[in-house]
Amino acid sequence: MYYELYIDLFFLENFMMDSILLLFVRSVFGKKSFTIRTFTAGIISAVFSCVVIAIRMPEAVKCFCNYCIIPVIMIWAGVKISNVLQLFEGLLLLYFTAICLGGIMQLFRPYLGIVSVVYGGALVGFFILKMSWNLLTRAGNLQKRCCRVVLYDETKKWDIRAMIDTGNMLQDPVGQKPVHIISKKMAEKIYGAKMVEELMEYSLSKENEEKWMQKKLHFISCQTIQGTHLLPVITMDKMEIRQKSVIEIQMPQIGIGIMQETDYQMIVNAQSIGGAKYGCRDNKYTTV
Repeated sequence: MYYELYIDLFFLENFMMDSILLLFVRSVFGKKSFTIRTFTAGIISAVFSCVVIAIRMPEAVKCFCNYCIIPVIMIWAGVKISNVLQLFEGLLLLYFTAICLGGIMQLFRPYLGIVSVVYGGALVGFFILKMSWNLLTRAGNLQKRCCRVVLYDETKKWDIRAMIDTGNMLQDPVGQKPVHIISKKMAEKIYGAKMVEELMEYSLSKENEEKWMQKKLHFISCQTIQGTHLLPVITMDKMEIRQKSVIEIQMPQIGIGIMQETDYQMIVNAQSIGGAKYGCRDNKYTTV
């Protein structure tokens, strides 16, 4: 069978597709996307593809070059690889991305005779993959930060939906302990609406004042979007953070009432459980 191949168009198409695939792989690896290295690797892989198709060789050899040798060259040249495992991960990601991009390109199959549509379809496919990856990454990060917290006070305990917040850097200025925050609604379930209402209005009755003092009630200054507030803080007996494992914190500092209850009822200060793991700048706090 006779084929007529325009080597310049073949080179251009391979260069475009390989560069788009490498841009996505680099973004997943956390590299800067638009660099000379990416497009240099695209040119190198396109040249190798042209050489493979132009030289007569057995089909098995061509398949080996197209699906093994050239992808390795692409990853090695286009992504800064530090070890063999990273190279293997890059290859798997490259194959997966190529399959997904090929599926998206099938949507434009009736119009593939128009070169500009081919290039436009490839770019649309790239952005679809990039947005999908970003959504999956955000969902994964949110899932990682969600947890269950059990608060213990005297003989009672409460199971609470919580989120580990890397933006919560609040500390008790006296003891330098991290402060966790529960919603006003949750505080009312624990201590009663009347006690919490008095607390939020800074007008404690004599009866309730004694109860709060037993909880080592004190106020600290905190900054929110609305401005600076005095946050009531109490000390509870114990707190357990439950994810894959259970982290126990003795005598936790609990702030009351500056958050709105949504999907979670408590904000956990990430610094108290090893902040660097969750992206905090400060990692000097450890679990007690």
